[in-house]
Amino acid sequence: MFVFKSSLSLSVSSCFPFVGIGLRGLLLLSTGFVSIGIHGITGLYGIYYLVLKKNL
Repeated sequence: MFVFKSSLSLSVSSCFPFVGIGLRGLLLLSTGFVSIGIHGITGLYGIYYLVLKKNL
């Protein structure tokens, strides 16, 4: 019974860090995508502006 309890607590404790990493990873990914999106938009505007300037 003691072995079962210790293995259960071990599995729970090993599970929780993964959950924390997962949530933090999702948060980082979402903020990363937002920043990439903003940079992508400004980059597209920059390319568009350069192309217009070259054509004009």
